[in-house]
Formats: sequence, structure tokens, C-alpha cells
Amino acid sequence: GKEGPEIASTLSHYAVLHTGDQQQFPANMYLEGKDQHRAWFQSSLLTGMVLNNQPPMKEIVTHGFTVDAQGRKMSKSIGNVVSPQEMIDQLGTDGLRIWASSIDISGEAVISKLLLDNVKEIYRKNRNTLRFLLSNLYDFDIKKDAVPFEQLASIDQYALQTLAELNKSVIKAYAEYDFTSVSHQLSDYCAAELSAFYLDIIKDRLYVEKADGLLRRSAQTACWHILDTLTKLLAPIMSFTAAQV
Repeated sequence: GKEGPEIASTLSHYAVLHTGDQQQFPANMYLEGKDQHRAWFQSSLLTGMVLNNQPPMKEIVTHGFTVDAQGRKMSKSIGNVVSPQEMIDQLGTDGLRIWASSIDISGEAVISKLLLDNVKEIYRKNRNTLRFLLSNLYDFDIKKDAVPFEQLASIDQYALQTLAELNKSVIKAYAEYDFTSVSHQLSDYCAAELSAFYLDIIKDRLYVEKADGLLRRSAQTACWHILDTLTKLLAPIMSFTAAQV
């Protein structure tokens, strides 16, 4: 009956985490919906204390439920259920991850046409930014062509300083499971800081300056570091896109 799976999940830490070299006890994290504070989380904690005299997890992270634009919980009886595969068909797998990361993990996850259209635009902007950076590094070797920081043009130094601040802030947000902040910071950076500002300014240097001259190599050095850092920061969300870069 229903009790069988519940007992199995309650003791999953005992059945799984103590077996094999690939496992460790306690688990780094238990992740489930917020209704599990009175269920799986609590029962696992109780059995862990009884069997091992310690919690079976180092931390617990809870999330809300998926709802429609009217805030109604997804239900087959209502007919408002949207499956992950349907979203992948519209947005791609990376788009689904962007949608998930753009929502506060502690709140309800809303699915609406407006929100999905916004996700498409974020994905397009992030992807195009990576593509622009990559397309202008075809003749650049970081080991041979890099310009030392002190010799970079002032705006290229500024771009790397901004990049360092973004990197520190995004890594901190990841560590705190604040994926909403990660998503917003990265999309804002691609759209505002790069596309609408820095990359727009350096286009002339990239296109018309001497191919191996200081001015072009300076811009390329900054672009290489931006692409390298941005790809790593986006990888947990836009995994397939980052792998192609």
C-alpha cells in the first residue's frame, strides 16, 4: 500500500548512503517541496537520529509548487498541467533551466505565456552574447596574444573589473541557493553591461584595427576573460549552451 514507499523513502539514507565508495553519510542536501517538513524531512531526521545519532543530511532546501498564471496549483482535474517536456519543446532544455532559476525557490513557480516569452528573450540574449564573444576570438590565443592588464585600454580594464565583481557576486548567490539572483545578474550583465555598452563600444576596434595590433588584442584579451568567466557562471543553468562554447 501507500505505507511501503513512504517507509522506503524515510530510510533511504540508511539503505543508500552507507553503501559503496561513491556514497557518503550524511547527505550534503535533502531537496523537496515545502510540504515535506512534516513528512520525508521529519521522518528521515527521526530515523537518522535513532540509527546513527545524527541527522542524515547536512542541510535541507525546500521549494514551492508549480502554479498557473492565476496562482492555481497544477491539477489534472482542472486541466492546467504543463509538463516539463512541453516546456522543453517550447524553450529547449536550457530554457527550462532558465525558467526554473528565475523563480524564487521558496515561492510558487508560475507558468504563464508572458513569463515563457521573457525566458525566450533571456535565452536569446545570453546565447547571442556568447556567440559574439566567441566569433571575435577566432584568431586569438590567450597564451601568445594576451595583453598584460596594465597595458590594456582603460575601458578594457574597466570591463575586467566589472567582470570580477560579477563573478564574486554570482558565486556568492550560488552558494546561498539564490538562483533568482544568479539568473537576473547574468541576464542583466549580458543585456546591459555587455551588449548595450561594452561590446557596442569595442566593435570598431575588433573589426577595423590591425589584426595583431595592441588596440585589437587589448579588446580580445578582455573578451576572452569575459567569455571564459561567463561560460562557467552560466554552465549550471545553460549547460548545453556552455558546453558548446
